[in-house]
Amino acid sequence: MDGITYEEEELHNDYFYPNYDGYSGQTQDCRDDIDKIRRNDPTLTEFTLSHANNYFDKMNWKLLGRYIIRNTHLISIDFTELYASKESLSYFFSEMPQCSLANSLQRLDLDGFNTDLFEMIRALDGGPIENIVCERGDIDGIVVLGEVELPRLHSLDLSDNKIVVSKLSLLLLVHLDDINFTHCFPYSVHQVWKNVWHLKH
Repeated sequence: MDGITYEEEELHNDYFYPNYDGYSGQTQDCRDDIDKIRRNDPTLTEFTLSHANNYFDKMNWKLLGRYIIRNTHLISIDFTELYASKESLSYFFSEMPQCSLANSLQRLDLDGFNTDLFEMIRALDGGPIENIVCERGDIDGIVVLGEVELPRLHSLDLSDNKIVVSKLSLLLLVHLDDINFTHCFPYSVHQVWKNVWHLKH
């Protein structure tokens, strides 16, 4: 069955299908999209998950991460305003070794996640990612950007994080066309752009 093991099928049914009360924690549309992701369905190229109607526990996050790393059709993932914990995203990325999101993903939006940039960037290493949005999180540095290859990345939005933007870290941004570091210190957005512009020229 599409390379899906019996064990995985059992786990999927346990965590993504309604229990005897008819409740699963996710909407039917969400469950349908997740099933398409795990079956590598080419008709699904964009996946959005919001906090409004979806509840995920540890195993839900682990399974979703496992499905996504073997999918070769997803272009965009949007986890907008989930306000999930740092632990939740760790479960999600726990199934993702380095370069595991390097298949087809071009846009990743983790707005509102309390996350560490390190695990996410390692998973994207070498891939076609073009746009990363991680607003309102708990990111405190961008040094990891110097440890990976993201040849097509041109837009990075890390506004409203706890980043301390040093002059050294600005060197990691010189190839980007669009940078948003609103409310990151000690530089204002204008100062970040000014310093990056001087490094480019």
